[in-house]
Amino acid sequence: MQDEYEFQAQEIASMIGAGAPILEAVVQVFDKWFWEDCLISGTSTSRLDAIVEKLSKITC
Repeated sequence: MQDEYEFQAQEIASMIGAGAPILEAVVQVFDKWFWEDCLISGTSTSRLDAIVEKLSKITC
C-alpha cells in the first residue's frame, strides 16, 4: 500500500524542483487535490506552517 499523500508529495516536490517557493507549492497542490484554502483557512495555518517547516529542512 502506498502512502495516502504520495501523489501530492510528488507534485509538491516537482514544483519545488522547478523553482516554486515551498509555501506556494504546498498551497497550490492542496487546493487542487482537496478544496481551495484548505490549509490557510481557520486554524489550519499552524498545519501549513508545520508542513513548510519540515519541507524546508529536507530541501535545504
